[in-house]
Amino acid sequence: MKYYEFETTEYPISYYLAKEEYLLTKNEEAFFVWNNAPGIVIGKNQVLEDEVNVAKAKEDGIPIYRRKSGGGAVYSDSGCFMFTFIVKKDTIANIYSSCLRKIYKVLKLAGVKCEIGERNDILVDGAKISGSAIYLKGNYAIMHGSILYDSKLDDMAKYLTPSKEKLAKNKVASVKSRVTNLKGKIDYTKIGLMNFFQKSIGTIKGRLFDSEEKVIEKLSSKYEDEAWLAGNNLVSNYKVSKRFPSGMITFNAKLVKKVIEEVRITGDFFENYDVHTLEQNFIGSRIFEISKVIDKLNIPKFIYGITNEDFKSLFMTVEEKKKTVEEKKTCLYNNHLKHNAKMVEFGGFSMPLEYSGISEEHFAVRNDAGLFDCSHMGEVKISGPSTIDFLNYILTSNVKEVGINHMLYGMMLYEDGTVVDDLMVYKYKDDECMLVVNASNIEKDIENINKYASKFNVKVENLSDVCGKIDLQGPKAKDYLANFTSFDLDSLKFFNFAYIEIDGMHFNISRSGYTGSDGFEIYGANKDIVDLFEDLLETGVTPCGLGCRDTLRFEAALPLYGHELSDKITPLEAGLNYAVSFDKGNFVGRDVLVKQKETGVKKRLVGLELKDRGIARGDYKLFSEGKEIGYITTGYMIPGTQNSYALGFVSRKYAKIGTEIEVQIRNRLVKMEVRDKKFLKKEYVK
Repeated sequence: MKYYEFETTEYPISYYLAKEEYLLTKNEEAFFVWNNAPGIVIGKNQVLEDEVNVAKAKEDGIPIYRRKSGGGAVYSDSGCFMFTFIVKKDTIANIYSSCLRKIYKVLKLAGVKCEIGERNDILVDGAKISGSAIYLKGNYAIMHGSILYDSKLDDMAKYLTPSKEKLAKNKVASVKSRVTNLKGKIDYTKIGLMNFFQKSIGTIKGRLFDSEEKVIEKLSSKYEDEAWLAGNNLVSNYKVSKRFPSGMITFNAKLVKKVIEEVRITGDFFENYDVHTLEQNFIGSRIFEISKVIDKLNIPKFIYGITNEDFKSLFMTVEEKKKTVEEKKTCLYNNHLKHNAKMVEFGGFSMPLEYSGISEEHFAVRNDAGLFDCSHMGEVKISGPSTIDFLNYILTSNVKEVGINHMLYGMMLYEDGTVVDDLMVYKYKDDECMLVVNASNIEKDIENINKYASKFNVKVENLSDVCGKIDLQGPKAKDYLANFTSFDLDSLKFFNFAYIEIDGMHFNISRSGYTGSDGFEIYGANKDIVDLFEDLLETGVTPCGLGCRDTLRFEAALPLYGHELSDKITPLEAGLNYAVSFDKGNFVGRDVLVKQKETGVKKRLVGLELKDRGIARGDYKLFSEGKEIGYITTGYMIPGTQNSYALGFVSRKYAKIGTEIEVQIRNRLVKMEVRDKKFLKKEYVK
């Protein structure tokens, strides 16, 4: 193996990346140590913003370079020990292991209390101080590695994404205090380390001619020109990764209704840098049918040392989880099958998507009445002397100001003002209320409630498994329900509820309407809910699924958690100011919202209308004059119309009604216009 002379003058990182690339063309094994100016190296396929604190790097003038392949990122300067091996790719694992063990020996001789980890990493006090990156071309591989010492852990915290707090949590502070400063040690300067390697590996001295140096300079200029290359960012909602003997592989994807719309595969050992071609094979596939896609590919052609079966195992944990974790079933599950519903997973439950068709069911609710299974929703009872004070502390709305047998819409917040969940409060008495929460958030909500409950004199009970719920929605909902009770339904006004007897069964029935139409929410014991569900269908009510429930609530511009609300969105950004009571006193997240109210929100939820053909789906990006300004939360073509509307978040300056923007639908930009969110005139009984 040839050893190339140590440069005593500092060169930019681009020089060493170019030197790697050039020496690779010589088809011979080689080794050299870097002496580079400050800079950051990031893998070709990594999302820059996910790995690097770009703003800080730019502020300090630290350039960022992309390697030809691989993943991860590293900060390096002349105080780091960076090195490069070029070896035959079938020996790279052995070379890497041998290399690190030699460095380990050097550190031990320098008095550093370190050890070799399971993954051939050097650890100090359990924290990793070594790093490596590898890429392949032909029969050879480039591996460059780094050892952090001196004060480089501070720089890593400064320029790479993890905060100092996160690094300290991972024992980096103790690493820094225990890693001996190798600079200045007579036998362990960089030259000392270089000489140690030269003797240990048994290299012969390599030489670069002037003509070769000029080639490297030309390649270096190309790397300089490509510094700061950000790459294509990916908003991922699906990620799996696994460490193989040949390295870590990560599969990031953006899923829309479980279909892969974008994908980024990162890691080391990609053959001939051809990862983009590999990624394209997965676009448009359903995530749980991915094995069929892999069967059509030759994975070793793209990733060295990884077979098709190896690559399948990357997703195996997800597939096994899907098979072993049975979806929950509501008390009406068998009824849905009886009426030929198309079933889907939602919030961990097997739920009906549609019966006769989304449009038909949508029209039934707007013109007549439809019946929904909402038994997947969560019901949490709060009772005790401190009930009202407790709820006023954990919710945005003022429970104290509403009367008995009234409902109230509100949100639970994190301390940073973003939303844990939005929910309904049913006020039975001053010392007893029920919270109705979203199905997918039940466990998270109860955990959040219990987090604060110990400070108040309250009892928290989860009634979700014993309480069934159906929603009867539409302008004729009252007429259908009146067939089964003598209760004066006209006396039940908007956001009120009452206990009502039907055929000897007792139900808690409220009147609101998540669809934008008049309607009733009916709570009862599971068995009673099943009986009433069938009774209502026999009178001619249309059974409805989640598909039209979403088109209906969207048409009414009502928020859905995970779309218009999330742990990255505040109530004020979502335009839900009416559900936030600042006057009631302190509540979780209040300080952040007060500041937002004073300074103004940075983004706003707006109504949008497409001016050209297309449908703007959730997560589609919004642009103005080529600049990304926001994203779609929900978008549909309203059933029975040619009108394609959407809800979306935009930067505040673009939120004015009439503003023209664009949405990216696949590979084209489509014109949109900001409008109000009144897609429908709601028909509630006040």
